[in-house]
Amino acid sequence: MGKFITPWTIEAGFIPAFMTNMALTVFFCACGAIFYYYGKTFRRWTRNSTVHNL
Repeated sequence: MGKFITPWTIEAGFIPAFMTNMALTVFFCACGAIFYYYGKTFRRWTRNSTVHNL
């Protein structure tokens, strides 16, 4: 990751790199919150899926 972040930070500055990392963190935390509240509903929707028979 250092090979990617360092040139980007030198070229664009710290703000775009930090804001992108923050946006990804917020996105994945929001997905976690959605699964926390709606997880049982999602499991109910997929209870007869063939994936469970593997």
